[in-house]
Amino acid sequence: MTLRWLRTAAMPAAALALAVSACTHAATPSPTPPGAPAPGTTTPAVVTLDGTWTGGWIRTAPVSGGGQLTLVLHQQGSSLTGTIDTTGGVCLAKGTLTGSVAGQKVTFHGVFPSATGDFTGSVTGGTMTGTLSATCGAGTGTGTWQAART
Repeated sequence: MTLRWLRTAAMPAAALALAVSACTHAATPSPTPPGAPAPGTTTPAVVTLDGTWTGGWIRTAPVSGGGQLTLVLHQQGSSLTGTIDTTGGVCLAKGTLTGSVAGQKVTFHGVFPSATGDFTGSVTGGTMTGTLSATCGAGTGTGTWQAART
């Protein structure tokens, strides 16, 4: 009789405990793995910037000026490398660049024979626009830039 009682009374109780445990576990959110976006958020798509971009730059301070620019970009993941060739300025000429892209945001640092330049901006379709700061022996200039994929 004890064995029969165990089978008839304990089995439904064990099944109920298992069901409650499964419901409780399903209601508890699992932790977010390291590096993964938080629940309810999305990771911005990485923009592909490989190729040649041409456009212009405008110095707004300390004195106005400007010229043309050509970027040749190579992208690996979110990292950028390449060359930049500018006209119209005392400090900027042909140089190398390194940078990164995150979502629609782009940043790169140019090294020229007698200057350095920092460019930040955003990408919309086949166009990039942003701001720049360049420093050489003549001083530091700031301005804007834009380029389109060619």
